[in-house]
Amino acid sequence: MKRKDQATEFGLSDGSESEEDVVVMETPIPSKIRSPLPGEQEASQSAEAKLMDGLGKLKAKVNGLTQEKLRLTEEKLELEKTISVFWTSRLFAKLTP
Repeated sequence: MKRKDQATEFGLSDGSESEEDVVVMETPIPSKIRSPLPGEQEASQSAEAKLMDGLGKLKAKVNGLTQEKLRLTEEKLELEKTISVFWTSRLFAKLTP
């Protein structure tokens, strides 16, 4: 298959270019994975440990805030109930002779 046909097939060209104008990019496949530089692995592990520690702290904070929200919701419901009872009793007091 020609480069122009390949470029058109993969959407890199609309087919109007000449064969010389079309450049097909190829991603090189590394022949081997490089070994870590000195200290790179320790730095990576240290950064990962810091991230995990920060994540743990955030989870604890979210849990604390969730508990606080639940407490405030219960308190709000209790206050709404108290207000409802108060206004209901005042209404009955006005209706009864």
